[in-house]
Amino acid sequence: MLPANIASLKQQGELVAAEFLQEVLSEKMATLAIKVSQSELAEKFAALDTNVTSSLQRIQIQLDEKKTIGGWMKDIGTAFVSSPALAAIVGSILTGYVGLAKLTATTEKAVGIGANPAHKPALGEPVFTPSAPQERE
Repeated sequence: MLPANIASLKQQGELVAAEFLQEVLSEKMATLAIKVSQSELAEKFAALDTNVTSSLQRIQIQLDEKKTIGGWMKDIGTAFVSSPALAAIVGSILTGYVGLAKLTATTEKAVGIGANPAHKPALGEPVFTPSAPQERE
């Protein structure tokens, strides 16, 4: 063979070897990339599992605390405090409304507004009728 042919064959052999090496390396890199991504996913899943497990344990602890006598007493005490407080708030609102209506009715009567005899107050007659300061003496 001629030296030019030998050099050409060497060059082609080097190109074929480089391509072969590139293919083998790319396959190995793809396999390695899959393994790395799977290990990263496994780590993330493990961290997520740890977080979920700890959250569930905290919830279970809170539920167990509510099952004790102290937990029951706490709930009952809250109900005993909040129920009368709510009744007092609603009662004071209604009492204030009724009182305001009575005050408005007596003021209208004292001033002479609403002296229409056909008009009946919504809450009936006031308990007392105020008198003018001149009439008290």
